[in-house]
This record gives sequence, C-alpha cells and structure tokens, in this order.
Amino acid sequence: MRVQSPVDLSQADKETLQGHISCPTLLAYRVQSWASNPEDDDPLKHFINARVSLYGAAGHWMHHDQHDDFLNEIERFLS
Repeated sequence: MRVQSPVDLSQADKETLQGHISCPTLLAYRVQSWASNPEDDDPLKHFINARVSLYGAAGHWMHHDQHDDFLNEIERFLS
C-alpha cells in the first residue's frame, strides 16, 4: 500500500490531469476523515463531470463504516 504516489507530480500537473477526465466521476467525502471536502477544495472544480457523495457518520473507511449506504451509492453510480 502506498501513502503517496510513486510519481512526483506538481499540483498544476494533477489539476491538468483531472481536467482531462471526462467520464462520470464520483468523489466520496467522509466527514470524520482527515481528508478535505472536495466541494470546498480544488479537486471538484477540475473534473469535467464529477459529483460528491457525502458520508456523515464515516471515517476514512467509509466502505466499512457505512457499508450498505456505500454499496447502494456505488450501484446507483455504476448503473
């Protein structure tokens, strides 16, 4: 498991790459995680077709903390 990317990309390069992703993208935000909310942060504005799914009572392992809600959201997103 990697905590950081094996490739050193600048923030500008990351934003450029995100701007080329045109497929529907689901960004999951966990209120009880250390990660910032993509709606309030830069990532969301760089994607062409992205939305945020919020998990209020979940930490970094939202797929464990909110298992059923997470699976239902993924199924809706993929269908």
